[in-house]
Amino acid sequence: MPFGLKTMETLLQTLPEHRGLLLGLCRGFTQYSYAFVQADADAIEATNYARAEEIRVRARKLFVRARDYGLRGLEVDYKGITRQLSMSPDSAAARCGRAACRCCSDRGGVGVGDLARQGSA
Repeated sequence: MPFGLKTMETLLQTLPEHRGLLLGLCRGFTQYSYAFVQADADAIEATNYARAEEIRVRARKLFVRARDYGLRGLEVDYKGITRQLSMSPDSAAARCGRAACRCCSDRGGVGVGDLARQGSA
């Protein structure tokens, strides 16, 4: 999985506003962080708390990377949405409405407003 993510990051340098790549990187880093990094920290916490905390720091960095790719993807369709989300999440969600992102709407994607209401934005 890390190899695939690195490959996608390399492609993104050529296509910096490609919604599909940004969504894929957001999903990929989120999944990798949770399934492989955070899970490792959880597994060793009882026996090696200090090491578990080190691993959690790495997981947090990967989660932030995933979030940043997601926000970049939103910026493609909603310029200024990142700043608006930090200042007024409700108005940002209203701005986006329930329309699914363009890159996954044909597959019944979740609306941006739904994500903001769940605290995921």
